[in-house]
Amino acid sequence: MSSAQLVEAAGEAERQLQQTFTNLRFEEFGPAPVEGPIYQASAGGRIIYYAPQSEHLLFATVYDRNGVNLTALAQEQGATRRLNAIDPAKALAIGPADAPTVIEFTDPDCPYCQALDRFWSAKAAEGKPVRRLIF
Repeated sequence: MSSAQLVEAAGEAERQLQQTFTNLRFEEFGPAPVEGPIYQASAGGRIIYYAPQSEHLLFATVYDRNGVNLTALAQEQGATRRLNAIDPAKALAIGPADAPTVIEFTDPDCPYCQALDRFWSAKAAEGKPVRRLIF
C-alpha cells in the first residue's frame, strides 16, 4: 500500500470505529504494530491472541459491538471443557451426597484454602452444607 492508501485506510477505520462503538470517545487513533490475521489460543486458563505475521502476542480483552466480552466467553468455554474432563470419582468427597456440589482445587498449606475450609464448615453448622469434591 502507498502512504496515501494507508492514510485513507486509517481514516476509514477510525470512522468505522466511531460508528460501531458510539459510546466511546477516542483521543488518538493510528496504526498498530500488529500485522495480518490474529489467532486465539488458551494457555494456563488465559486467552491470548497471536499475530504470526508480526510475531506479536496480545494479552487483551476483546468485546464485540454489543459489549459482549468475547474473551470471557472463551475462558468460560475452556473452563467448562476442563471441568467436564475431570473424573469426580478421583476426588475426595466431603459432605452429603444430596447437597449442592462444589468442585474445589486446594492446597492444605494455603491460608486462603484454609479460610475456605472454615467457611464451608461454618455453612454446614448453619444447616447449609455442600458436597465438596476436592482435588
